[in-house]
Amino acid sequence: MGHPHHFPGPPRPAGMGTALTAGIIAMLTGAFYLIGFFDQVADLGPLMKVAYGAVGFFVTLLCAGGLGAGGIMLLTRKRAGQTFLAAAAGLATVGPLALLVWGAAQYSVGGLDGRMPWGLMLVPGALVLVLTLLPATRRWLAEGQRPPAPPWPGQPFQQQGWPGQPGPPVPPGQPWQQPQPPYGQAPGQPPGQPWQGPPPPGQPWR
Repeated sequence: MGHPHHFPGPPRPAGMGTALTAGIIAMLTGAFYLIGFFDQVADLGPLMKVAYGAVGFFVTLLCAGGLGAGGIMLLTRKRAGQTFLAAAAGLATVGPLALLVWGAAQYSVGGLDGRMPWGLMLVPGALVLVLTLLPATRRWLAEGQRPPAPPWPGQPFQQQGWPGQPGPPVPPGQPWQQPQPPYGQAPGQPPGQPWQGPPPPGQPWR
């Protein structure tokens, strides 16, 4: 008694793990920045009177929009997704670092203005930046721009048959055979029309 052949599934796309991780972390970090943005809007008047607070407000706004949009673009394999998310993650890394140093030097608060913990926000921004710039993520995006590959062994094969009729499936490992027209139908003859007989000598089939 023979045993059925088990074919392995299709290979996992290269860089899928790094791209998914970067996109998900970016969207979550962007949501956190968005919460901080609305919290700052509630006290926007006094906040904008201080240079440190005004810069922190705009950094929060840009990071919220950039990380959220960049994460969506990366997960949907947009061509500009990697560049856009890398720029947003770079801002989410450099901006909190600059505000952390500024706040510690001028206000002795260690970059914690009561709303955004800039020291803590450094970690996800830097992580997203590294994951986005990895070559594996670039390869995963490039694979998304290629035409679909042929079916993997063990998956149903949609073969195009004679015009207007489906063709039979081709078993794995067997060559493809040109489908033959139905009985009584000449090659190139539209389905459903009666056969007019062979053409005169020297004239092509119609």
